[in-house]
Amino acid sequence: METNDWTLQQARTNRNLLPFCGIPINEAWAPDEVRRCAKNGARGLKLHTVSEDLSLRDADALKNLRGISRAAAETGLPILIHIDFTDEEIESFFQVAAALPKTTYILAHQLGPKMTALTRAPANVYVDISGLTLAPRSAAPGFVALWRSIGIKRILLGSDWPLLHPSEHVAALRSFPLTPEERSLIITDNALRLFP
Repeated sequence: METNDWTLQQARTNRNLLPFCGIPINEAWAPDEVRRCAKNGARGLKLHTVSEDLSLRDADALKNLRGISRAAAETGLPILIHIDFTDEEIESFFQVAAALPKTTYILAHQLGPKMTALTRAPANVYVDISGLTLAPRSAAPGFVALWRSIGIKRILLGSDWPLLHPSEHVAALRSFPLTPEERSLIITDNALRLFP
């Protein structure tokens, strides 16, 4: 895919970038694209059921997600996935993740309004909290309690929310009632463990 080639080229000229390849879920060639991207320097994959107008309640989409997930496990690439925030979609995703424990998933945007479901997420599911640093400060204690119940070592401050500069998200997160160790895990240490 041309867009993936462009992304990988940008990363070759800037070693500070961790390139993720976009993978279309319902294309038969998607697992091959995962392998091709891995050979060319990708560090992760991005799947977006909403932009593809897909539902993980659909048997074909689930089958294809499993195929992509197996290719991701083979290549060691984590999958950042944005799913629809419905109970059925969340449960379908959790079933796939539980059945494929060698695949690492990062669930985008803390599942939006369904975030409490994350306490049931399988151990191979990490949580991207991109965008949530824009929440009112009064909501911060509730977010922190949820993150602790999931496990702080599974929380990532992602950049999958381009409305603000990443430094603004980091600054906002500093006002959350976290210990210095928890803050360090979320901002840097957890990501360094996933992307050594």
